[in-house]
Amino acid sequence: PLTAKAWPNPSENYFNLMVESGNAKDNVEITVYNVSGKAVYQAKGAGNRSYKFGEGWIGGIYYVQVRQGKEVKTLQLMKQ
Repeated sequence: PLTAKAWPNPSENYFNLMVESGNAKDNVEITVYNVSGKAVYQAKGAGNRSYKFGEGWIGGIYYVQVRQGKEVKTLQLMKQ
């Protein structure tokens, strides 16, 4: 199964996102949206690694969508 964990939350600087998947051969797609629904970050990469993003973002709520095949995980993050 696909899992995604983000920390620190809330954050003053940046977020770390750890993605773990039992399906290592398929890449994951990560998209972060602001509260208006605009994509502010996108990445593609391996399913078993960490990602770092969010430096320079304004304070507010962000939604992280991690997709691998038909599996989708969504997280809510807060930037201070």
